[in-house]
Amino acid sequence: MYHLRYNIGDWEYQCLDTLYVFSEDELNNYFNQLYPNGVDDYGVWKAFVNSLFDLFTNQLVEFSKTEIFKKNS
Repeated sequence: MYHLRYNIGDWEYQCLDTLYVFSEDELNNYFNQLYPNGVDDYGVWKAFVNSLFDLFTNQLVEFSKTEIFKKNS
C-alpha cells in the first residue's frame, strides 16, 4: 500500500520539477478571451488563476473516484 509523504525529507530521492499546464502565452490568450477589453487588473488576473486552480482541483477529485486511481492507490 502506498502512503502519502508530505515532507520532502521523507523521500529517498528529493528531485523536484514543475509542470506548466499552460504556457504564459496560452494563459494570456485565455484571459484575453474572457476579458477582451484589455483589463489590466491584478485582482481580475488573480481571480482567473484561482478559477483555474478550482477547475484542476475538481478534476483531481473526480479522477480520484475512478477505477484506475483506485488500482494504483
